Amino acid sequence: MHIEISNCNNIDSASLDISKNKLNIKFAPNGAGKSTIAKAIMHYADDEKLADLMPFKLRKENPESFRPQIQCSENIGNVMCFNEAYVNQFTFQSDELVSNSFDIFIRTEDYIATEQEIERIVKDIKELFTDNVKLDSLIANLNELGSAFKLTKTGISKASTGMKALAKGNKIEHIPAGLEVYKPFIRSSNNVGWIDWQTKGVKEFSEISDCCPFCSTDTQDKKEQIEKVSQEYDKIVIKNLVGIINVIENLGDYFSEDAKERLAKITSLPDGLEKEHENFLGSIKTQIDTLLEKLGQLKTLKG
Repeated sequence: MHIEISNCNNIDSASLDISKNKLNIKFAPNGAGKSTIAKAIMHYADDEKLADLMPFKLRKENPESFRPQIQCSENIGNVMCFNEAYVNQFTFQSDELVSNSFDIFIRTEDYIATEQEIERIVKDIKELFTDNVKLDSLIANLNELGSAFKLTKTGISKASTGMKALAKGNKIEHIPAGLEVYKPFIRSSNNVGWIDWQTKGVKEFSEISDCCPFCSTDTQDKKEQIEKVSQEYDKIVIKNLVGIINVIENLGDYFSEDAKERLAKITSLPDGLEKEHENFLGSIKTQIDTLLEKLGQLKTLKG
């Protein structure tokens, strides 16, 4: 097959012969026009792309209206060019050896079966987390107990609500001396409300009269006892203490027997926490945070 090329890039005119069913090698110095010849042959049937090979010297001034041309003794139907573009597209991509190598080498029948099994497991996990009342309750209780304690570089923070609630011991179970008469109120389910009511009553009405604002009996000889309630009990502390005791009870089945026993002891101490108790609460806090993180990751799985 004889080929004539003219007005293509740096080639004014060139001719070459290609033998069928043979390896035809054309070699020349760099810049001689080998790539231009290849492009011209590739664009044999595409005048628009062939026009891109217009020489620079003819782009500004072309009085004779020369244009890139290629003539072949035989019709060329299809051309594939093994050039740098081909290499970049198919053979040596930046992140894989051949195009679509994942599907060729990895996505086997075993891979597909394993992938489907993983999708099934993920789907089961997602269904487990959907409308699961027990699991939602567990997460809520863990969040409540975990948020009651804060960790610092030196250990558990004494400023956290949980530590404040336990710092002076369980005064619901261990009622201070002289206040035993208030036991029914202190241990009632509405003890926080009673403490608030009693404290406000002393603060707002004790200066008005020595009479009880509720029954009007003389309270002068009981004034010290009445005022002691607000000195020993703070409604916020008691509220937090009750909350911790209740949430630990709700989580009872999820704690080991040893953990339940130690937590029961900590929440019923008469005189507050010691270092060993703080360390144990710190470890519980860490475990809760870790568990909540893992549960959160499972809830966000996508199948």
